[in-house]
Amino acid sequence: WEIERRVARTKQVSTVGHLLPVPPPLSFLDSSSALSPWTVYQYRLVLHNQAGKSTGPWVSVTTRPSRPAGLSPPRVKVLGSESLEVTWSLPLIPNGEIHGYEIRLPEPRIFHDTRYSSELKVTVTDLVPYTNYSITVLACSNGGEYVGGCTESLPTPASTLPTRPEDIAALSVVAVSESFLAISWQPPCRPNGPNIRYKLLRRKTHQPLAVAIVPTLAATSPPLSEDLHRWLHVYSGTKLFYEDKGLS
Repeated sequence: WEIERRVARTKQVSTVGHLLPVPPPLSFLDSSSALSPWTVYQYRLVLHNQAGKSTGPWVSVTTRPSRPAGLSPPRVKVLGSESLEVTWSLPLIPNGEIHGYEIRLPEPRIFHDTRYSSELKVTVTDLVPYTNYSITVLACSNGGEYVGGCTESLPTPASTLPTRPEDIAALSVVAVSESFLAISWQPPCRPNGPNIRYKLLRRKTHQPLAVAIVPTLAATSPPLSEDLHRWLHVYSGTKLFYEDKGLS
């Protein structure tokens, strides 16, 4: 008794088992390392006696799926301060049916269903500006009623671009005296970039003691200020406070 095997739709035949006729064999376990997951193989029996040999028909069987192999790191293109474009390739050996890929940054995680789009590219939006991300691709295979498993690629690092600061809280201003204001502030909740510097502006919005200059009052009343309602730059730097002295 001989057992022969071949990959379906190929011509190369291998003898994988020699069985003694007594007692008659009823089964054969093929545990060869040459077998591949999710592959259609064909087997047949070859019987020998003194008069010659007889060959049975080929019977097909499909091995179970396994996790994909040879999944390369994704390619990442930075589009701006809040978006990335991620592109990847098919695994070298899928070892099953792959219906989608999960892109991990590691958060957020985005599932790309290849049953509706065969394009292996996604644009990830709503990211945090000036943030380092480590992007991987997860591929999972299955076949029939069996689950093959999942493979995650090596990571590709990428950083979103900086942008202007956001979520700036209101200033805290304390009147220390009639001509001295103490101003302080907090860093922005979302700096969105490095090397934060602060610029403090001040303007007069009301000057009750000043009046318009007229001949009869010019000698007794102070004139209206020329910088009323005009923004003046009073501080620039990295500190979180400023002492504004010498005010009217």
